[in-house]
Amino acid sequence: MKHVLQNLWPGFFATILIPLMALIFQCACAAKANPRDVKMFDTNPPILKILNYNVWHGLNPTSILRFGQYESAHQRELRYAGFLAQARAFDPDVLLLQEVNPAPSMSRRIARDLGLDVVWQIDNSGVKLGPIGLPSNLRSGLTTLARKGLDLKKVGAKKLSGPRGLCNDWVTWQFDEFRYLLAATITVKGREILLLNTHLHHGPELTLRTRQAMDSLVKEGVITKERAGEILGVIGKASDRRRRELETVMNYVQSRGHWSSPTIFAGDFNASPDAAELMWMKNDLGFQSMTVDESAKDFFFTWDWERNKNTHQIDSFVPVNSFAEAQVNQAIHDLEIGLSRRIDYILFRNAAGVFKVQDSGLFGAALQDGRMASDHFGIWAKLMMDYK
Repeated sequence: MKHVLQNLWPGFFATILIPLMALIFQCACAAKANPRDVKMFDTNPPILKILNYNVWHGLNPTSILRFGQYESAHQRELRYAGFLAQARAFDPDVLLLQEVNPAPSMSRRIARDLGLDVVWQIDNSGVKLGPIGLPSNLRSGLTTLARKGLDLKKVGAKKLSGPRGLCNDWVTWQFDEFRYLLAATITVKGREILLLNTHLHHGPELTLRTRQAMDSLVKEGVITKERAGEILGVIGKASDRRRRELETVMNYVQSRGHWSSPTIFAGDFNASPDAAELMWMKNDLGFQSMTVDESAKDFFFTWDWERNKNTHQIDSFVPVNSFAEAQVNQAIHDLEIGLSRRIDYILFRNAAGVFKVQDSGLFGAALQDGRMASDHFGIWAKLMMDYK
C-alpha cells in the first residue's frame, strides 16, 4: 500500500493539486481586484477621467477655540452623500480635492468609499499635536486620489505662502493662513504624469470691476481718491501673493526634476481666467485649461451665486482683508462673494504625444436631497491617452 501511495502521489500532485491551487489563487486575485483597475483601458484609445473639486469644509474663522460652522453634522453628512453619489456616477480615475476636513481621516474615508488610492497634505490646522489642539474642528487639507493600478505616489508637499510654521500629520504650528502644494504622480501605460493640487490664497481680485467700484465710492464722497488708491493697493497684494505662490510651485517642480513631465495642475485658484496670475501661467509657462475659460457661459462658473445657494451662507464669512469703511467692505463682498465667477481649474502642459482633452464640464451642479454638495462646482475632464 505504501508503494502504491508513493506512485500515486506524483500523478495526484501534477494532475489535481497543482491545477486546484492555481484555481484558488486566481479566484483570490479576482476577489481582490478592483473592476475599475482595467476599466479605463476598455476603450481605444484609453480614456483617463479627471475630477477637480473643492468639497467645502463649511467653517468660518470666528474663534481660535473652535471655528464657526455653517451646518450641522447631519447636514454635512448629507452633502458628503451627495458628493459620493455624483462622484460614483462620473467614475473618475483621478480626483484632486481641496478643503478636505479633517484631511487624514476624511481622505481615507473617501478613498475607502470610492475604492481608490490616496495621498494628502494638511494645509490649515492651527496649533496641534496630531488631531489635538486649536481650533478643535480645523484640520483641512488637499487630497489626491487615483484608481488602483495607476501607481499613485506622493512626490511631496511644499508650503507656498504664510508666516513661519508648518503643517503635517504629526504637528501643526500656524497662526495665520497657509497655502500648500501637494505633488504626486501616476503611471499610465508606462508614462508618468505629474499631478499638482493646490488651493491658492483667498483674497479680492484687482479687476476692472474693483476699480470701478472704488471710483463710484469716490464720486459718492464715501472715500477720498487717495484712500481708494490705498485700498486698491491692498487688494492688489492678493493677486501678487497668488502669483508668488504659483512661482513657488514652478520652482518646486523644477527642483524635483519634473519640469518636462506631462503635468496636470488643478485646484481652487481663487482667480478669474483673465487674472494676471492665470495669464502668466498660460502665456509664459505654456499651461492650457481643460475647459474653455474664455466662455461667458454660466456652465463654466464654479463659484455661482445664482445656482448654488450654499454660496449665500458665506455672507458672514470673515474676510482676509477688511477696511474701516463699511461701504468698501460691502462693495468688495458684492464682487467677491455675490458675483458668479470661474475660480477652479484643471490646467495641463507637456501633453503632446501623451494625452489630449476629449471633453470637459461642470461637476456637482445637481441637487442631492435638496442641497448642493459644496459651495463650489467642480470641473471634470476626459483625456484621450495617446501613445506615439
